[in-house]
Amino acid sequence: MTDSYVSIYQALTHAGADQNCGIDIQWLDANNFEQDANNFDVLKDVDGVIIPGGFGASGVEGKINVIEYVRTNNIPYLGLCYGMQLAAIEFARNACGAPTAHTTEVDKDTDHPIIDILLCKKSY
Repeated sequence: MTDSYVSIYQALTHAGADQNCGIDIQWLDANNFEQDANNFDVLKDVDGVIIPGGFGASGVEGKINVIEYVRTNNIPYLGLCYGMQLAAIEFARNACGAPTAHTTEVDKDTDHPIIDILLCKKSY
């Protein structure tokens, strides 16, 4: 996992050094949070959650479940790129009453497209 997100890992390591403290990163598989609420126990003692950039549908519902958990349990959250998009989707679903909210990248037919991929066609 650290190879895929080396820049995030390095940023956290340097931030910890700047603050004269160590960091303890737990890499978690979002798919483990798709169905089983018992998996949220691992989040009870974390100081914060980062969901980095990504793409596609793999693990998306698990990430959204984690985002809801940290939001409702006052755990600091940082969404980077796709992670911030998913935070907007979670909030639309669970706080704004749009249960089908999604990104058109995952559900092109969603009734509530919170994030939309815009395609521009050049006309000459």
